Amino acid sequence: MTKPLPISCFIVTHNEADRIERALVSVRKLVNEIIVVDSGSTDETVKIAASYGAKVFYRKWNNYGLQKRFAEDQCSNNWLLNIDADEWLDSELVESVRHLFVHGDPDKPVWCLRRGDIYFGDRTMRWHMYLERPARLYDRREARFSAADVHETVPRLAGKRTLLNGVLNHAHARDVSHMIEKEMRYAKIGMRNRCFPILILSLYWSFPQCFLKYYFIRHHILGGWKGFVYSMIRAYMRFLRAAIEVEKKLGWVEKEMQRPTPPPLSEEALQVLPVLPLCGYIIAHNEADRIGRALASMQLLAREIVVIDSGSTDGTQAVAESYGARVIHHDGASYGTQKQFATTQIPRGWVIHMDAGEWLDQQLIQSIRELFKNGEPEQAAYAFWYNDLYVGRLKNHTFMKRHYSPRIYDSRQTDYNSEVVMEELKRSGLAIKKMKGRLFNIPGRSMWHVAGKWNKYSDLDQQRISKPSRELSLRLLFEMPIFFFKFYIIRGSIAGGLQGFCYAMIYSFSRFQRMAKLLENQSGWKR
Repeated sequence: MTKPLPISCFIVTHNEADRIERALVSVRKLVNEIIVVDSGSTDETVKIAASYGAKVFYRKWNNYGLQKRFAEDQCSNNWLLNIDADEWLDSELVESVRHLFVHGDPDKPVWCLRRGDIYFGDRTMRWHMYLERPARLYDRREARFSAADVHETVPRLAGKRTLLNGVLNHAHARDVSHMIEKEMRYAKIGMRNRCFPILILSLYWSFPQCFLKYYFIRHHILGGWKGFVYSMIRAYMRFLRAAIEVEKKLGWVEKEMQRPTPPPLSEEALQVLPVLPLCGYIIAHNEADRIGRALASMQLLAREIVVIDSGSTDGTQAVAESYGARVIHHDGASYGTQKQFATTQIPRGWVIHMDAGEWLDQQLIQSIRELFKNGEPEQAAYAFWYNDLYVGRLKNHTFMKRHYSPRIYDSRQTDYNSEVVMEELKRSGLAIKKMKGRLFNIPGRSMWHVAGKWNKYSDLDQQRISKPSRELSLRLLFEMPIFFFKFYIIRGSIAGGLQGFCYAMIYSFSRFQRMAKLLENQSGWKR
């Protein structure tokens, strides 16, 4: 039996039960010590690690570099091997490491491993894959990991690092959604303090430059549709990092926090308002910082307000109650079912619905009052002009996109469908009149928040859409450029300057990622 080498292998983990076993199997006969530093996994990660003889330590998450430095301190050997939970050594690399220690300690203190990414769901690496060369085997007496938030590395020691044969396989992401979520996290914590002119150049150039780099120079063009999706996600995240940096440098989020929220009306003020045969509801989850504006608008119109909350932890319930709303906890399976449930909690009749990030202007409030001036309206539903506002911009620009959205309806005649996302009012045989005034909406607290919402929506969208592979493949190529043109040019985002460009990119990529996830669900995607 081959004797283990005097090497400590350390792995930093958090909820990796479905992937860590491959990593442990690849090193258990190679090294004489395995260290796992876990930041609070709620799955079977710790149990699996212990079953392979690993010494498990808990450390609250700080950043990648500091976690690895803590792991280094727990090792008893001088020679260290670091792999992530989603990586494993192939047989050739294992033999290369063994060969290094045949005559004692290696002659160089730092050794690099060839590492290749494996596409979503693949079991093996593609032959064409570009191989990175991270330093992962080293003598800690001469080198240590940096304390960086992300992209932490062992320092490059001039003339003291050599490349090993074999490959460190890296299952970069479980699926498309996981890669987007993972890369978004890296984008947020990997920001750099670049000068403004360089940052603006990066904002416009980073996407095409990064796509060309990954798709052509790093050969992902040979990876078929998976290579295309992989390269697009990489490029988009490079853009998103620049967009978040611009947003931070220009203080858009701070300006958004200054947007005024009307206080709740007093009992005396409520008594002098006209009583309308109208009840309102809002679907909410962790909206304490935004729901006040929506509730303040509803207070001026609805005789009863219900907030359907799905388990907020930020005090949304208390804010809603301060505006006189009745809060009901309900975990719905979809947005549509949540709205259907809301209508069962108020008297049947006329209903007004708003999202937590929306509010009505004075002209629309007056139009609604006029609508009920002579009793109940004639038609069964009425729609509002719907305007998105950019984060931190207190007024919309002249060419901001607008469309109608039905928001007042008679629940005795119609209701929302039960779609998981993109739910709509049932309109069969229904005449909908458009009203004067504006419904304003802030799509998110920041660009990072908006990008995260669209990732979530595209996950939910998979449950309601089924399209043939040929159509999805064709749309995957053209979806993003077509919708960028639609949002940026046709809907006038070009007039919004830097923010207009950023939001057009985010919205158009959301269309691409939806197609990618739908294609991923087709047979033949995994191999």
